Amino acid sequence: MRKIILFFVFGMMFLGAAAQDVLLDSVALAKEHLFNNLKEALIHPDKVYKLDLSHHKLDSIPPEVYQFKNLQVLILKGNRLTEIPEDIGVLTHLQRLVMSRNNIVTVDPALGKLVNLVFLDLSQNEIEMLPKQIGNLVNLAELVMWLNNLNDFPDEAKGMISLRRLSLEDIAMNQETQDHITSLFPNAKIKFSPSCKCKWE
Repeated sequence: MRKIILFFVFGMMFLGAAAQDVLLDSVALAKEHLFNNLKEALIHPDKVYKLDLSHHKLDSIPPEVYQFKNLQVLILKGNRLTEIPEDIGVLTHLQRLVMSRNNIVTVDPALGKLVNLVFLDLSQNEIEMLPKQIGNLVNLAELVMWLNNLNDFPDEAKGMISLRRLSLEDIAMNQETQDHITSLFPNAKIKFSPSCKCKWE
């Protein structure tokens, strides 16, 4: 009898852990509460699926954010962030990441660990280049990058085989560069500003 009880207890613990390790579909995710207060979210961190810390004057991502192992939507727009740090790689359940309107210059290769991302908005930053590991984002359907300082776009990005929309407006590019990027994503709708007679490094 004792063995049966122990088996039942461990079985329930396993099912509970498995339940927390499931990606929510868009319908289920829409029903989840959107936390916009870090203190409130930390009360039950395993129940935090969506977090919005926009316009909080953040210079860096609060370390507490990395406690939300089930986090699937993270919105950090309109802050003072200067980088996408290595620690972002622990949030492997993220499906939507919005970091627009910051001061981001560098993007750590750990971004490539977020293989469940379907939407990524890095627009209105100062990003100069993307890591080649971005090609690991095989489920990414939309990448928003307009108004950045890009001077390089890695060929490895073609690994984003699910990409359907790519926004690259307000980034100085010559026609050759635009044609090359277009060739990497034959199934995507790509938005460019008019090409310039400029050098792409």
